[in-house]
Amino acid sequence: MPDPHPHAYSRLYQLREAMAAKGFAVELSGYVLTVVAPVDHGPRFMEEVTCRPRRDDGNRPWFFDSRGKPIVEADHITDAMVALSGMLRPTP
Repeated sequence: MPDPHPHAYSRLYQLREAMAAKGFAVELSGYVLTVVAPVDHGPRFMEEVTCRPRRDDGNRPWFFDSRGKPIVEADHITDAMVALSGMLRPTP
């Protein structure tokens, strides 16, 4: 895995706090944030989020999912919350 961005921990911490406030179970361990859907969302889907430079975006910090796909720029906490909420909802 590529090196984390210098501000990775603070961005992941902000996202952790925001997701926890919305009822998600969260755990920040090192530079990996684990987010688990609330019980009332059906199955307990989870995602591991990292924060690292995105080379094709001027090395700005981005959140990435467990498959290495970019989620959203790490300065956009609300957008990250919306994206993760959608990722963790069961599809009908």
